[in-house]
Amino acid sequence: MNKRIASYEGEPVKFTDEMTKMDPQFTERYEDVLRTTEDGNWTPNGAFKAIQSDLQQTPLISDDEIKGFDFTTNQLLLNKNACSYFGMSKKIKDYYQDSQLVLTIVKKPFLSFYKQSTMTRWKVGNAFLVLECDLIFAGEDVMENPKLSDKNTLRFFKGSNGTDWFDKKPNLKQDTAFYNAFKRAGKIIAE
Repeated sequence: MNKRIASYEGEPVKFTDEMTKMDPQFTERYEDVLRTTEDGNWTPNGAFKAIQSDLQQTPLISDDEIKGFDFTTNQLLLNKNACSYFGMSKKIKDYYQDSQLVLTIVKKPFLSFYKQSTMTRWKVGNAFLVLECDLIFAGEDVMENPKLSDKNTLRFFKGSNGTDWFDKKPNLKQDTAFYNAFKRAGKIIAE
C-alpha cells in the first residue's frame, strides 16, 4: 500500500489543540485514519476499500506464491517465502502496527484485509483480518487435510471485539469475486 486508507466505518476523530500538544506524534500519525466506532471507542482498523492507485507497483507476494484456498477452513495456502511475511519473525514494513493488505486480480483490488498483530491494542471493525502464518491453532485442520501446513497457511477472520475473532469465520465462498478468482486459477483446495 502507498498510504494508510481511512476506514469508511465510523466517524473521523477530531483532535483538539490540547490533544495535539499532549502527543503531537500520535496526532500526526492518526489524524487522517482514526475513527470512532459505534460503541464510542477509537480505532484506525475499520473496513476499507482500496483502489488500484493505492497499491504499490510490485506486489508483496506473487500469484505463484499463492498455492490455493480451502473454503472449508478459510485458509489461504502460501509457499514458505510468502508465509514468512506473515510470521512473527519477519514483519511487513509498515508505519502502523496492523498492516492493511489487498488481494488483487490482474492488479485490481478485490479483497481488503488487515494483518493484525496478536499484540495489538486496536480492535478491527467489520474488516477481514489474518494473524501470523505460523500459529498453532491451524493444527486441527491441517491433520484433516494433508495439502495444508500450519506453517504455510493464513486463516481469515472477520471483525474483532478483542479476541473473539476466532469465532467470526466468514463464508468467503459467498464472496463471488473471491471464490471465482480461485476457481479460475484452479487453486481451490477444498469447498
